[in-house]
Amino acid sequence: MDWVILAGNVGHQTCWVGGLPRPLLPLPNRTLIDALLAKCRYSSDGSCTICTIGHSDLFARHLKGQNAPDAALGFFEDNVPRGTAGCLKACESRLKGETILVAGAAVWLEDDPSWMLEQHRSQGNALTVFCNDDPTMANGGGRRLARPAGVYCCEPEVLSLIHPAGYQDLKEQLIPELKRVGLRVGAANLRGTTLEVLDWKSYLRVLGHVLTARQFETRGFRQLAPDIWCGEGTEIASQARIVGPALLGRNCRIEDEAIIIGPAMLGDECSVGNGTWLVRVVAPSHVSYPASASLTDQVVSRPEPARPRTDRVWHRDPRVARSVPSVRSDAEAGLAVGPRPLLAGAVVPGAVLATVFVWAFWHTLADLWQTWRNDADYSAGQLVPLAAAYMLVTRRNLLRKLRLSPAPAGFVVFAAGLLIHLLGGYYLYGSLQNIGMLICANGLIIGLIGWSAYRCIWYPLLFMFLMLPLPNRIHDAVTLPLQGVGAQISATILEIVGVPAVRYGNVLEVGEHHIAVAEACSGLRMALAFLIVTGVFAYVIRRPGWQKLVVLLSSIPIAVACNVLRIVVAAYLYDLGYGWLGRGAFHDAAGLLMVPVALCLVCLELWVLSNLVVPKGKADALVERIDQTAVASGT
Repeated sequence: MDWVILAGNVGHQTCWVGGLPRPLLPLPNRTLIDALLAKCRYSSDGSCTICTIGHSDLFARHLKGQNAPDAALGFFEDNVPRGTAGCLKACESRLKGETILVAGAAVWLEDDPSWMLEQHRSQGNALTVFCNDDPTMANGGGRRLARPAGVYCCEPEVLSLIHPAGYQDLKEQLIPELKRVGLRVGAANLRGTTLEVLDWKSYLRVLGHVLTARQFETRGFRQLAPDIWCGEGTEIASQARIVGPALLGRNCRIEDEAIIIGPAMLGDECSVGNGTWLVRVVAPSHVSYPASASLTDQVVSRPEPARPRTDRVWHRDPRVARSVPSVRSDAEAGLAVGPRPLLAGAVVPGAVLATVFVWAFWHTLADLWQTWRNDADYSAGQLVPLAAAYMLVTRRNLLRKLRLSPAPAGFVVFAAGLLIHLLGGYYLYGSLQNIGMLICANGLIIGLIGWSAYRCIWYPLLFMFLMLPLPNRIHDAVTLPLQGVGAQISATILEIVGVPAVRYGNVLEVGEHHIAVAEACSGLRMALAFLIVTGVFAYVIRRPGWQKLVVLLSSIPIAVACNVLRIVVAAYLYDLGYGWLGRGAFHDAAGLLMVPVALCLVCLELWVLSNLVVPKGKADALVERIDQTAVASGT
């Protein structure tokens, strides 16, 4: 059986790989065309011709480096595009007169070519088109239709019907000609996973299949999970997360909180910084991804760029900065990209928009300021803007790498917020006005910097909602239960420590004294203050996301516990006859003393959470033990 491999043109549908020919896209241990040539050598002793358009030297150099060429392998360079059938005719002089198998050089062929030859001959076809079932295509009856897989078989007599000059397509010109002269054209469904790589989606699908089915040389790689492999010397931090299928090369380093979601493949000596997300990313060797980066659907062909781009991944050596080509356009890339840096490009328009925003919402801001000054429960709200600014400062290195990419959809969010604000003013509902004002602010920011940059700073911006007072109904619904819970728990603790206490509603009777747990002592002010503190704390600490969420949610029970402690101490002083200490300055100072107590409780909580995580060495042993158990059980 003779083979004709159609390699096509470098520039055809290759913008997503930076100009690299699709047949040379990497798979574990080899490239797409290497896998196809291995099928050719295994199944045939005939000739094999690679037909290219203007870059046969590129394939020749690659195959020479792989020690792949042999006497039966040749090249045909089609300087004037002739189409599929035209290239087949041009290679006629190299063919040995046997059945010809025609395949695209970017086809992942899993079926046995000998079986395909049998299917072709058993049907008595002059030309057989091999197909795959396509679940996305169906006729009216729900029956699946077939899609050509980019692989054909034909008999030598077909060549006589192809004109020696001009462009001729196989499907649109040759097949109708064969039907006209009475030669049989048939189709056959392939059994395995055969897929032509036309875009990044089909390429990642092939890569995922190769990793999951172990269709590569696994020697030198360690299996961490059924579809996760890593090379020798690779270090993976205990807090990193990898979702297969994925393959990491040799001597890679994956830091804490890094997340890799497959299909993904990293070359040798790559590093992934703390908190970086790589989703469906393929990269060559010696590429370093910085901390807190986010890349999605990236197929990187080589460290050196084919052309300058705006989304950059920096090389390990800080003296040499190299950008890598992206699988997606700048507007779709995982990192926010654009013509100007975010910090430089947003200063002037941001200042103008901020001035207009303050002018437009001046009355709402003034009412909010008066609430902070006059209502003790919400006095901590004035610290929220400062805390949000501090959180943004901690991410200044990331902000410098972002690019200004205005998003018109942000002004839709602004319009929605303005509508909510106007409805609040019409119905005299201050809380609705406050919420609408912050939605407008977020909409302006999205419109100015774009969704990609907004995703990197969404937490501090949504954190600003904590500066708003609760609606009156929610305030009343929260305050009364907090008073009751504080009084009930305090009475129980006093009884345990030997202080006779009787609770009447929200009043504690301790001896001859009656201590009222008033609305101001409900603990709402403390709960909101601790929620703000733990919100900042959870943002700046380097912990897994679930631990940060636990810390954030624990602020309410910690606030209740601190408030109960203050009530118990005050009641105990009354019982000892020092009631004057439980009032006035001590009462106010006790609230301040609860802040370090709450911080100590948070630190204790973090210590407990740290000890719940299995160390890296134990985790590796556990994975190995589970794998051995699975193998022994035959699962």
